[in-house]
Amino acid sequence: MPFRFYRRIKIAPGLSLNLSKRGASISAGVRGARITVGSSGVTSSVGLPGTGLSFREHRGFSAGGGSSGRGSTIYRTPVGNIEASSRREAVRELAMRDPSLGGTLGQRQNDDLVRDLARHGSKDITMNTQQAKEMLEKLKSDPRLKLTNPETGRRITITDLETKIQRMEQQDERERKEKELQEKIERNKKQIEDEEKQYEELLLVWRNLPRNPTQDDINEVLIQREFKPDISPPPPLDWDQEREVLVASVVNDIKSRFPYWLIPRFLLKTKAVKIADTMWESKKVELMTEYDGKVEDFQKEFQRRKLNWDAEEEATVNHWQRLIAGDLETMYNTAVATVNSIPFPFHTSCDIYLNEPSVVFVNMDLPEIEDVIPLFKKQALKNGEIREVRIDPASRNEDYFGLVIGQSILIAAHLFVYLRSLSSVRVAGYTQRPRKRESDDIDTYVFDITFPKDFIAGFNSEVEDLRPPIKSLTPIISLRTNWALDPIERPHWVPPT
Repeated sequence: MPFRFYRRIKIAPGLSLNLSKRGASISAGVRGARITVGSSGVTSSVGLPGTGLSFREHRGFSAGGGSSGRGSTIYRTPVGNIEASSRREAVRELAMRDPSLGGTLGQRQNDDLVRDLARHGSKDITMNTQQAKEMLEKLKSDPRLKLTNPETGRRITITDLETKIQRMEQQDERERKEKELQEKIERNKKQIEDEEKQYEELLLVWRNLPRNPTQDDINEVLIQREFKPDISPPPPLDWDQEREVLVASVVNDIKSRFPYWLIPRFLLKTKAVKIADTMWESKKVELMTEYDGKVEDFQKEFQRRKLNWDAEEEATVNHWQRLIAGDLETMYNTAVATVNSIPFPFHTSCDIYLNEPSVVFVNMDLPEIEDVIPLFKKQALKNGEIREVRIDPASRNEDYFGLVIGQSILIAAHLFVYLRSLSSVRVAGYTQRPRKRESDDIDTYVFDITFPKDFIAGFNSEVEDLRPPIKSLTPIISLRTNWALDPIERPHWVPPT
């Protein structure tokens, strides 16, 4: 490693003698402003202490004793300042690089940069990792360029730049991993939010109760609606337009049989009109026949649609009349179709029993708690992973209670809409739980509730706690303090399996 010799001797306040291998120089000034005179020329520098911002100007001595060279502004940057070795050296090295002069120094693609540096002095640069690598290759392959520290003015060596690039790569890698981690955390949060939203919709699906029809609504469905066709009859014939069409077709026919240039345009139109006059009566008969056919087709389609409409309206009115009258067969078929049309987001099935027009019995196969209520809830961790936390059993039982009781309320509300003779709907719910004894029933009943018509009509579906309104109905149910549903006796109205 070569030794560097430098010594500063204070001659007087603000005046110093500088000794180095390059020679001697004298510096004068105060902190932040200094002028140095040496063998290479005069250097003036002005800076703001503590900020790294400074202005430096160097003027070299020419052969005649004058100064040459131009000043350069140096700003603090993350990497450094790039400059040519000196203006004179840069010009000389450019000449050495010129192939026409036999020069081979440096890289040809750097010539514009070297000229710019020789003309304007050093440039402060800020580089990302890739740009720093490209600059490193330029410095390695082109001795005309050098990189200096803007704060100290010292040259940044190839090794220094390689070390800095390595640190920049490490920082880039840390930032890349941090970005990937944050993106993963956001994806996990979005996934958890979507799952929680779906679960919330599952628990509240029963709250969308149908509107209870008024007497005016019932009276309206008992009257057949008038048929309003969605098709129109064919428009009447426009004889003037049809005649113009005939004349145009005759013109085209004449053109196809004779060269156009043999017949002047006005003669062609006159001849076509005369020919069309002889054809017009037969053409009118043809058009009327075609039009009459379209009218007949329209009348047939109109009559077919009207007959279908009237038949459907009559069937609808008769159906509602039978429902109001309490026809058991009509009520049963309507009850089955109504329950099957309710869009539950989980598997369930019901059996309908109807012995009198005032009460309908619904035997409902409830979803298993394990199928609809999760055991764990998810949490997004800061390390990008998802942790599952077991849900408190009481909280799961509460959600299940609200879901199955709400399901029974929804079924009762739909039945009251269509079965107008009903005064109550009785719903029993059962699950398939493991049997303790071979003689135990496979179906385990957990509630048997009778919903009066007035209760459903005045029920507020936004209620948070279903226990008070259900308790007012005197249900057959066994509910623990932790919301768990205990088994009850099989309802007497459920036929044996």
